[in-house]
Amino acid sequence: MPDVSACLAAATFMLISIIPFYFSNDAQPKPYMDEIFHVPQAKRFCDGNYSYWDPMITTLPGLYIVSVVILKPLSLILPHTQDVCSTHNLRAVNLLFMAGNMFLLYLIIKRIHVNNKMISNSTLVLNAWTLAFFPVLYFFSWMYYTDPGAVFFTLLMYYLNLKSSHFVSAIFGVVAIVFRQTNIIWVLFVLGLTKGRQLIIWMEQEKKDITRMTDLRTLITLFNLIFKSVRHKPSRIFELIQAIVKSTWCYIAVVISFITFVFINGGIVVGDKSHHQACLNFPQIFYFLCVTLAFSCMHIASPSKIVYFLKFSFQSPVKVSVFVLLAYYLIANYTYVHEYLLADNRHYPFYVWSKIFKRHENVKYGLIVVYLFAAIAVSKALENKDVFWKIVFLICLCACSIPQKLLEFRYFIIPYLIFRVNITVTSKFKLFLELLLYISINVLTVYIFIYKTFKWSDSDDLQRFMW
Repeated sequence: MPDVSACLAAATFMLISIIPFYFSNDAQPKPYMDEIFHVPQAKRFCDGNYSYWDPMITTLPGLYIVSVVILKPLSLILPHTQDVCSTHNLRAVNLLFMAGNMFLLYLIIKRIHVNNKMISNSTLVLNAWTLAFFPVLYFFSWMYYTDPGAVFFTLLMYYLNLKSSHFVSAIFGVVAIVFRQTNIIWVLFVLGLTKGRQLIIWMEQEKKDITRMTDLRTLITLFNLIFKSVRHKPSRIFELIQAIVKSTWCYIAVVISFITFVFINGGIVVGDKSHHQACLNFPQIFYFLCVTLAFSCMHIASPSKIVYFLKFSFQSPVKVSVFVLLAYYLIANYTYVHEYLLADNRHYPFYVWSKIFKRHENVKYGLIVVYLFAAIAVSKALENKDVFWKIVFLICLCACSIPQKLLEFRYFIIPYLIFRVNITVTSKFKLFLELLLYISINVLTVYIFIYKTFKWSDSDDLQRFMW
């Protein structure tokens, strides 16, 4: 039975979101930025023209298909509607996705922290409601971008996986990929989590006295148990393999199908591949850590966390030195700057790069201490997750960020949300502070988008700032 308070919270979130949606659409009724590609393509689908494809679009047509499924029936209900797939209506589809995201976040948080009696249901609802206002994602609830829908189906896949509904989870994983190809990484994420859970169950059956599985010693225990089973009880290994295959075959089928698509397509990107070349941009991990630190500061940067960081730095000089040296090497040799980052002054990352990183050539090295604090803070926040979860999340975080040459905060939305729903938050006061931070940023970005317009010298069109 759906939780009434969560349903009311989602409905309230939807009603509140109509306000910035109305003012933003009133200020910018025509397609803007990437909408100039998405909206015409969706209109063609709405008109039944599925043969045309704009070569500038690099994602699969999930957004357009779902938009048609949602909006096309309106033409039957309201036969006098001239343009059911108008820019306004297409943008409104993302409002529905965002309300769905809020409810899914609640279900996921409730499922993950079900055994924590210190977290009340009202705290769960407030936590989900706060995350639904996450500024980088929330901004696109009134624009026709793939982000809200891609997040919705990824969260739905994750929730169903937590419920062990693996087949249905894999189906929605396919839908998530059809919205954005890089969501294959999060299919691999739930695949890895499922394998990890099976390994934990097997280890608990083999060795009853296992209590903590949060550090690397768990892997040593696993290898020892596998070695002993191979020698003395090989049937147990076959049972383990059978259990893993039974719970993960549907995800494996999705991965194999995606690999086939990549081989036939000649790459992950459809359409224009020239500006989406993969590279090894290792500092993207550091940028993600900074974004996480900034938006979760009230949870992971409290005075006690700062004291812990200082103690850790003094007590573990070798670990700190290794991190600093490795970070310095990666920054010096693997920092890439996409031409879009330097050329398009409508995006906030342009100003982050020009005002911070380009201020002095050594700024990027000076930020290593910030990266160190963020890495320790994030690690500390996830200390109660099992070692398999940590390894899978780290691998998927690297996979979704490092190959990206462009510094784009939107790439961090899903890993950030997965991080946030998995940390334990019991303080309503901190959640209110987080909500205040998010809403303040959202109000500011909406205000800037609507009122702080400018023009380029070679164009009469109004330009607007956005994430």
